[in-house]
Amino acid sequence: MAKIIVSWDGQLLHEVTLDKERITIGRRPHNDIVLDARSVSAAHAAIVTIGHNSYVEDLNSTNGILVNGEPVSKHYLQNHDIIRVANYDIRYFNPAARRVTGRGTNSGLGFPNSNFHVDSAIAAQRGETDIATSINHTTSPVAILRIRTGPYAGKEMVVTKSETTIGDPGVQVAMITRRPQGFLITHVEGECFPVVNGVSIGAGATPLVPGSVVNLSGTEVEFLLRS
Repeated sequence: MAKIIVSWDGQLLHEVTLDKERITIGRRPHNDIVLDARSVSAAHAAIVTIGHNSYVEDLNSTNGILVNGEPVSKHYLQNHDIIRVANYDIRYFNPAARRVTGRGTNSGLGFPNSNFHVDSAIAAQRGETDIATSINHTTSPVAILRIRTGPYAGKEMVVTKSETTIGDPGVQVAMITRRPQGFLITHVEGECFPVVNGVSIGAGATPLVPGSVVNLSGTEVEFLLRS
């Protein structure tokens, strides 16, 4: 399970297992991690964990946050990333964290010659061949992502993993999580939140139902369940 270690000037202060979906960091005592310094805002940052992956987001703090020395508003965390809050270092440990590919790369699992990716869908062929997925017929409902707009409109992919990131890395990425009660979508990366059925999902997890239409940086993806 992922954890963070909080230190100040090399001195260990906290070691926290990320066993909650959301933990907050700030100066006020209501936060999960309290950093007692005037340069820390009352509610400074939050770490959100969905399945095996986490992201950190700035909560409109006065002094902001850094990850590995770079200012960020929201960042998809990788193993050994260091979050800087004022004079505090927060190191993230999670060997299971999945790395998001860089902008403009081809994951081999999405659409060639396109910036839109689905990291754990089953893409049929590569190159210039048809990319529509062959769907296995089973008695259990199968989750499908269907592209509605752009050059690959009509193409479909089967969601095969418990966690699936979709979108354009470096621009806008969301995560679809399979839970016992259904599927949820959560914002991971990008200045704007994903839009589901015309409504911004915000920072929380939003349920997906058959027919839900997700808009990510202008690309529309429809969520379907099939027997």
